[in-house]
This record gives sequence, structure tokens and C-alpha cells, in this order.
Amino acid sequence: AGSRGKDFVPFRNSKLTHLLQESLSGNSKTVMVAAISPAKSNLEETVGTLRFAQTCKKIQTRVVKNQDSRAQVINDLKAEIDRLRADLASGGASPGTGQAQLDEETQALKQKLEEESATIEKWQQQRAMALDDMALSLSEIAN
Repeated sequence: AGSRGKDFVPFRNSKLTHLLQESLSGNSKTVMVAAISPAKSNLEETVGTLRFAQTCKKIQTRVVKNQDSRAQVINDLKAEIDRLRADLASGGASPGTGQAQLDEETQALKQKLEEESATIEKWQQQRAMALDDMALSLSEIAN
């Protein structure tokens, strides 16, 4: 029995165990009910049933939730969509967080634009002065 590995389940070869194989060793919890008779005429059958029940008691299964990873991703995305729809319905993100961040980014971009414009204007002035020093005009260079 040890050479077959840890997952070997000691089933006896019968129609009942064949029918119950998935329930006994599958991903589920199983309850075994052994119906026995106190009558002397059924002693052999009762002993066999008790042996079978004893064997079933030794079987241990590990229950794992059967869920496809794609299904989990889909469920997570649906939950995210629902949360975002609720945020939109309530007027956007939670008060102060999203709008404040957008305002800060807008201010930063406006400031950067002003700095770039000032730099361009400064370079244009320096270029015009350099051309003046060389006694050239912009119209002469363009032609």
C-alpha cells in the first residue's frame, strides 16, 4: 500500500464503492451510514457492513473550493466595476481624494507650461540678439 503513494484510498472492489468513488475520495465531505441488523440470520452481512464502514472511516479527504482562476478574475473585475459605478453615481471618488489630486496635477501642469513658455521666449530673445550681433535679420535667414 505504501508504494502506491499517499493518495491511495483502500476501496474494496464492489458495486457500491464504484458508485460512491467520487464521493468517498473526491472533493467533498461524506457521511457514511451503516445499516445493520440485530438478527442472528444477518450476522455475516452485518459484520461485512461494519468492516466496510470501518474502512471508510480511515479515508481522509482534503476539501478544496472548486473555482476556476478565470472565474475568480471575472468575479473580481465585476466587483471592481460595481464599485466604480457606485463611485460615479455618488459624484466621483470619495470627497477630497480624487478631485484634490486632479487639482494638484492641473496646477503642476499649468506651472510647467508657464516655465516652458518662459524658457522658449528667453531662447527666442537670445537668438534674436545673436542674429543682431551677426548683422542678420530673421527675414534674411528665412529666404
